[in-house]
Amino acid sequence: MAAGRVVELSVGVGLERFRLDELDRSALAAAGDTQRARSDPAVRHFGAMLDKGALVPAGDGARIGGITTEEWRARSR
Repeated sequence: MAAGRVVELSVGVGLERFRLDELDRSALAAAGDTQRARSDPAVRHFGAMLDKGALVPAGDGARIGGITTEEWRARSR
């Protein structure tokens, strides 16, 4: 359900590209959590199969953040 018209917007939160499982592993390690993050290329994202790079901001309209993920994590503590 939508409350208004669809707006296309991409905003990057950091300078690096990484897979979501890599981000999960990094977040777990930073929190001292010993759980394992595993990837499964057959899993769908909200029902859709995504190509590599599908969730990465790209093109002339992409706004890329100015800090790394580790810098952001350190500032968020």
